[in-house]
Amino acid sequence: MVNLQSPCKECSRKCCEKFIVPLTIFDLFRIKKATGKDIEQFSTLIEYNKTDEKNFFPIFFMDQKRNLKQMLLVLKRFNNSCIFFDQQICLIWPAHPLVCKVYPFFEMDKNGELKYVKNFICPRKWTEKEIDNYKIKEALAVFKFEIEEHNKIIRKWNAEYREKSEKDFFEYLKKSVRT
Repeated sequence: MVNLQSPCKECSRKCCEKFIVPLTIFDLFRIKKATGKDIEQFSTLIEYNKTDEKNFFPIFFMDQKRNLKQMLLVLKRFNNSCIFFDQQICLIWPAHPLVCKVYPFFEMDKNGELKYVKNFICPRKWTEKEIDNYKIKEALAVFKFEIEEHNKIIRKWNAEYREKSEKDFFEYLKKSVRT
């Protein structure tokens, strides 16, 4: 089998430029461990309604007028692309977010076959030689598990702490998952 990143090496990495990259709490700590950076240096919160991401549960905050804001945890962007994208190279490839690891696949059909995402922007479909079904299916399983666990932690925040600040949220994240 060809290395999973082989098709990506041939590409202009449009996905790194086009997509907002949602993060799980687990992604945060993998990236923190790989880079040595504090999570606030590479992640941020954006308005949930400005994305079509529906697998990640929104994070709630009350503003001073008691209006509810719905936010999503994402990688920061620099020059309209992922903060870790540098001239055709992912600077955190071994620790890049699971949503990136499974792209351009997102799920399996009823027969266990991989399905391409709806917003597929790769310059070409991957060949069978380039797809390591086992690795991708394993990554999808981990991805789904981590999203479920991430969403549990976010739901707890929403139930107990939504009147706290975004700074408090990042402190909550640090306490929720041990590095």
